Amino acid sequence: MPRRHSHFALMICLAMLGSGCSAIAGGAPDPAPGKTVPVPPASETTCGAEDFNDLIGKIWSPELLGDYDGKLRVLEKGSMATMDYVIGRLNVRLDEDGRVESLSCG
Repeated sequence: MPRRHSHFALMICLAMLGSGCSAIAGGAPDPAPGKTVPVPPASETTCGAEDFNDLIGKIWSPELLGDYDGKLRVLEKGSMATMDYVIGRLNVRLDEDGRVESLSCG
């Protein structure tokens, strides 16, 4: 009898996966095939990257950000990064010498 219940639970899970359970979990539905979701320009984001443009060319140190308390991701030259877009996250890209090369949100 317990085996029958486990098969039933498995079938429910598979049905949820097939029906796009992201909408059930409260996530946004996937865009239609062939359509892209636009990424807002940096000026419309909340990470404040434009406030730190004076750091470009300086040797990186967390102290350069002062009392910045937002999400932060530091990417060294050639390092891998996830492709997720986090609107409030400040990305600091470094060159091969450890100097700030660029700043962006996401």
